[in-house]
Amino acid sequence: MNVSDLVTLLWTDDNYGNLLRVPYPNETTRAGGAGVYYHVNYVGRPRSYQWINTIQLIKIWDQMHTAYVRQASRIWVLNVGALKPLTVEDLYIKKHYGDLYKAQGRASTNHLAAQVWDAWYIDGNNTQRYNTTLDGRWKHIMDQKHIGYNSRNAPTHNIMPNLSYVSDADVPASGSLGVSIQGSKETAPDAQLYLLSVDPYMPPEERRYIDVVSRANGTFSYVVHPNTSYVSVSNAVGKLSTPGNNSDARCVISVDWNAAPSGLSWVSLNVSGVDSKNITLGEEITVFLPVNKTSVPRDFSGYVESNGVVSIEAAHYAAHARSGNGVSVVELPYYGRTLSGIKLWPVDASSQTTASGPKLTYNFYTFSSGGSNDPVPANFTVYLGGSRNYDATRPIRYAFALDGGSPIEVLPVPSNALGSDPAGWNASVVTGGWNKTSPVDVAPGAHSLDLWLLEPSTVIQKLVLDLGGQKDSGLGSAESFKVQVCLDLPDGQR
Repeated sequence: MNVSDLVTLLWTDDNYGNLLRVPYPNETTRAGGAGVYYHVNYVGRPRSYQWINTIQLIKIWDQMHTAYVRQASRIWVLNVGALKPLTVEDLYIKKHYGDLYKAQGRASTNHLAAQVWDAWYIDGNNTQRYNTTLDGRWKHIMDQKHIGYNSRNAPTHNIMPNLSYVSDADVPASGSLGVSIQGSKETAPDAQLYLLSVDPYMPPEERRYIDVVSRANGTFSYVVHPNTSYVSVSNAVGKLSTPGNNSDARCVISVDWNAAPSGLSWVSLNVSGVDSKNITLGEEITVFLPVNKTSVPRDFSGYVESNGVVSIEAAHYAAHARSGNGVSVVELPYYGRTLSGIKLWPVDASSQTTASGPKLTYNFYTFSSGGSNDPVPANFTVYLGGSRNYDATRPIRYAFALDGGSPIEVLPVPSNALGSDPAGWNASVVTGGWNKTSPVDVAPGAHSLDLWLLEPSTVIQKLVLDLGGQKDSGLGSAESFKVQVCLDLPDGQR
């Protein structure tokens, strides 16, 4: 199609806040110029969304600043859909917790179901409050049906999700006392439970715990007793009562690392209970905890492997070697799934190379070994933003090198014809970004990773090295523990 230069070309995003196209250098002299039609609301594949906060503000800034600098700025149109700040997260969270608790036979399943109904009525009351406020000024603004989606289209009426309940018929033969652990639907004593291991370098927000749970109406007392002095638990002694909101007790595990033996040891957490008549509730329940006391050299600074994973936020590099051509790396705060994103600056910078572009360096330490300190095969995953190749002549690119090796260049977003979607786009929309995994071999010990962002369109959020312990997660593993040498203390003390 031949389009007059007097016509403004209005480029669109992919309906999810990712630009499809910007003007190429030979298109910037057109009299009509170019603009952007941008979505913060959409009904269609792979997921409909009617909430104005679905697209992050910092992502909008990144995409639209790029559009402005690349001269797609003659006109901007923002598709906001219906301005309806719907808040039903609490209802869905409690519903899914109820499904999990039902599988574990917890008596608290019914209490969670009651909370879901509370949230349902609160939502309905909020709608009515808007309809009657200020003599009807806001009437119907919150009337959109928003509970009970089973396709990309809104339901014709709000539908209560199927709720889970338990009854006396669900009480197992093993009795009312049960123990559950994180990451498992099983409940002891009906299953033997093994916690994930603990070590001194677990991510700060990560912890291990067991839940002592009631599986029947009534009251009983319990005791949690580790078989060693260097492991302790909170709420080690307590009383549970059902019905009500006191039918579960979370017991968080702590380890005295000064007293724990080096290497791997196994600890038993023994749980027993008695009913209101002081009658013992079945056999003692034992949950096993692996305790892995590892250590790094006193002069090492950086991130440390825990449970087979090293995870680093992209903005937490140890060194930033800037280029000699005025190009650097900047942080986009609050971008993406966890902390932030990083990208080249300025956004109209030329394509970079590993020889001349800015380089970021990350330091980390691993323990995993293939035997006799041999390297182990690992997966290095880069978590990126959702951006697409809006300039097909300069696709998103980055490069990395492990321990000073030759740089490996990666194109994480597949190419596609204009008007079609790249392979993997559905998943990138649902998860909020592209994940690109490269195989590497890593020996135990200290390592450095160099990273180059080779195009301004590249936004990176997180780096994860999976040595066999990575669990499925939309956010990726929590950032690893970082050790730091205090240079003003003798002998590399921390």
